[in-house]
Amino acid sequence: MNLLLQDIRFGVRMALRTGKGDAMGPVLKRCLGLALVGIAIGLALFVPIGLPLDSLLFGVSGINPVARVGVGGALMPVAAMAGYLPAQRAAKVDLVAALRCE
Repeated sequence: MNLLLQDIRFGVRMALRTGKGDAMGPVLKRCLGLALVGIAIGLALFVPIGLPLDSLLFGVSGINPVARVGVGGALMPVAAMAGYLPAQRAAKVDLVAALRCE
């Protein structure tokens, strides 16, 4: 239900011809919020999961916090681009033409 409501809000913003930033903002917030939740869960579980994996890793400890935070920091720009590109493409769609096709 929540996804449908967000799709409707996105469509209404686009129909009212708000700026592209106004329409893309909620999409990016949701994408980055989900990425932050995933990174937080990963950081919370890195000690219990990292210790058993110590024997499989070469050159780095299983509980190396620098590596874990570095991976989380590297994932944020990837998540931003993963949300930005579809939102930008959706913001370019002419709603009248899209509704006529439906």
